[in-house]
Amino acid sequence: MQTTEYIQLTTKGPEAGILKLSGDLTVKHIQELKENILKAIGTFKQLEILINHPETIDIAFFQLIEAAQQRARKSKKKLTLTYKISDDVHELCRKAGLTLENQ
Repeated sequence: MQTTEYIQLTTKGPEAGILKLSGDLTVKHIQELKENILKAIGTFKQLEILINHPETIDIAFFQLIEAAQQRARKSKKKLTLTYKISDDVHELCRKAGLTLENQ
């Protein structure tokens, strides 16, 4: 399985991190994305997921993000979604019910 183009986890502070995701955010890479998101949620009390100019994105990714938000809430952790995306992808996110903070 080839990997998504770009997954980067960086520290924002002692208890906070940023997970930057770009490239192919689709069902093809959902397991790799899931593993990275769960690892980041387990590592930090506050996590920002930055959706950074994805080449492709699909409903499986949106379902994964919803599951990640539920996991973070159950774990009493803060998960924030931010984005750098095209207007078309932003509209797709809005229709999928994702609340994103513009960056």
